[in-house]
Amino acid sequence: MQDLRFACRLIRRHPLLTAAAALTVAFGVGANTAIVSVLNTVLLNPLGLRDSTRVMAARVSVDKLNLHHVETSAVEFREIQEMTDTFGPVAAMEGRWWTALIGGEATRLTGRAVTLEFFDVFHERPVVGRFFTTDDRESVVLSNSFWRSAFGADPNVLGRVVVLDDQPYRIVGVADASFRLPPNAQAWTALAIASSRFGRRGNNMNLTVLARLKSGVTARQAADRVNRYVAALKAQPGDFDMTRFGYSIDLDSFSAYVAGDLRRPLLLLWAAAVVVLLAGCANVAGLLLIRGIHRKREIAIRISVGATRSRVIRQLLIESMLLGAIGGLCGLALARVASSMLTRLSIPGKQVLELVSLDGRLLLYGFLLALFSGLLFGLAPALQLLRESQAAGMGCSPRQGYQDIFVTTQVAGAFVLVVITALLLRSLWAVERLRPGFDPSNLTTAFFTKPKNDPGFLDRLEGAVRSSPGVESAALAYPLPFAAAG
Repeated sequence: MQDLRFACRLIRRHPLLTAAAALTVAFGVGANTAIVSVLNTVLLNPLGLRDSTRVMAARVSVDKLNLHHVETSAVEFREIQEMTDTFGPVAAMEGRWWTALIGGEATRLTGRAVTLEFFDVFHERPVVGRFFTTDDRESVVLSNSFWRSAFGADPNVLGRVVVLDDQPYRIVGVADASFRLPPNAQAWTALAIASSRFGRRGNNMNLTVLARLKSGVTARQAADRVNRYVAALKAQPGDFDMTRFGYSIDLDSFSAYVAGDLRRPLLLLWAAAVVVLLAGCANVAGLLLIRGIHRKREIAIRISVGATRSRVIRQLLIESMLLGAIGGLCGLALARVASSMLTRLSIPGKQVLELVSLDGRLLLYGFLLALFSGLLFGLAPALQLLRESQAAGMGCSPRQGYQDIFVTTQVAGAFVLVVITALLLRSLWAVERLRPGFDPSNLTTAFFTKPKNDPGFLDRLEGAVRSSPGVESAALAYPLPFAAAG
């Protein structure tokens, strides 16, 4: 406590150095904490779902048709479901949008139609009611957030009827608040796959297949099992339509399925944040070395009156860790601001990024990172100052060894950041130059739900849009180009 009080007095006497050191640490710690919070939601603990490390996503690639990791047809779903030696529960889901009537008001709902095993894949349990059974046809499970917003978290919601696209659905359960698959899902209905969809491979490829590995089976073993099956399928006599196009079934981890195109940019940003933190530590260490020139007499007097080396080093490290703690608190505030800004960005994967939050574990991680940074940038100046004070007493001239090391580190870190920035700008430039084959300028889109029992609705809608002021042309399409149907 005596060392801590002395460190506080010293910090108050040097407000400019304290501010410079704290802000430097704040940017490094804030950037790292913000990026790690995103990595936690997208890669380390995708969507916050429990025990998702053993969940695999099955997708299809057809090389010669330039189709990579697209959704599957019902045939692949059935084949993977039959591999009981490798997989436990296997589920499929399909995108849904409904016009819902709740309390006499119409609203748009986003969700999925899922097979019975869907919630079992993630070992989920309902908060209220139950999940789907074989007897369910026109039943719906609500997301926790929609249950709270639309029904006020009423536990007696079971059995109530929700009208989705003019079809009544009975509420049978409510999912846990932590279950958000996909992130924007408000409801799930039971998916009954028509027998006609199992007739031909490649027909209606709009199913997302998720499978849990059986105990003792690794991801590599599962991939080998699927690859052997596809190879045997191609070797069978007869006409297999997709063989000649380079057909394959790909298994990806659930984290890779969730991250998608965000995986590499996030890892690159995390590497950049680490470099920023290390460069910041070198900067602060340089500041402490400069301040140490003026403290040599103080340290020499302490040693001459009997202070041990460990006592002096402890005092100096407490001072540097206090600087790190102050910078860490500022960094956590910056991280919270950065995390909230993610919801305002218009980028791919925005729905996933909206789930990013700074929980207690991440706040603790950021604060411990700040303390470690204080230890890191304070250790070398403390040892240098102690060594000089012991070797030359009060009249020693400052040595430059550590200063040279830190300057070299700063230059190297700056060079790495310049390279990473150049790569990111090059990627952005490449994306901007990408031409989809049509002119997307002055083009806008809108989503609508076609009412039933109104055969002339589409023609009237298209005609009304075409005749609207400022509209040059209009068309109807589903799904939109480059957008998944689900």
